[in-house]
Amino acid sequence: MLRRHDRARLIELHANEYENLHEQFASNKRFKTEQRDGFQGLNEVMPPIERRAVTLIDPSYEVKTDYQTVVQSVKAAHKKFNTGVYMIWYPVINREQIDRFEQDFINSGMKNILLAELSLYPDTDHAGMTGSGLVIVNPPWTLAESLELTLPYLQEVLAEGKGDWRIRQLVAE
Repeated sequence: MLRRHDRARLIELHANEYENLHEQFASNKRFKTEQRDGFQGLNEVMPPIERRAVTLIDPSYEVKTDYQTVVQSVKAAHKKFNTGVYMIWYPVINREQIDRFEQDFINSGMKNILLAELSLYPDTDHAGMTGSGLVIVNPPWTLAESLELTLPYLQEVLAEGKGDWRIRQLVAE
């Protein structure tokens, strides 16, 4: 979905996933794939030449400190490029962990942070991942309004009304 003049940089640490990315995009010169730690790569590629960017960050969260590391990585990148859009995916597994994650973003010093979450099942301590969410720094100004319409529909269709959704402005502009 890139426009003709856009480019994408895909950074992946895990070998199998990197190989899949590389094979998928190797023939397209607008895509650059790199096998390395995305947390380090994020700081190194900011600010982009175009001075515009949307960055999707999808940590594995296999290492429990990834929740803190992603906040610190985005904060460091934001200091170098504070007008970029940063979208951080997270799994809904442990509500206490997510509450701390949200608070870390609130305390980060960054402005204009939106949270959007969709869960297919109610929170539980033993069922594994029940949903997922995004923390978005510098979201497009119409995004919250669009999500107010989209998330209830997705909850009804995907979770048959059993799950939950929420949108929360963590930090104002």
